[in-house]
Amino acid sequence: MKPLPFHESIVVAFKAAKTDLQVECLAKLIILTKIPENHDEITEAYKKAVIVPSSDVLEHLQEQKEIAEKKQKEADEKKK
Repeated sequence: MKPLPFHESIVVAFKAAKTDLQVECLAKLIILTKIPENHDEITEAYKKAVIVPSSDVLEHLQEQKEIAEKKQKEADEKKK
């Protein structure tokens, strides 16, 4: 398997996680990472991996999504 960007590999990692500790480590990694895309898929993979999702993780993913959308909007405006 070839290496994937973080925003893709984290989804694979959540699906492969077998213990709560593995999921918790991945969740902490999310909070420490700038995530440029794939926010919805990451959120869904995270929610499926936990019983009670952490608001910190969900808020960080939402913030990262908003930042990415703002950057995309600014890039689109520059092209005009």
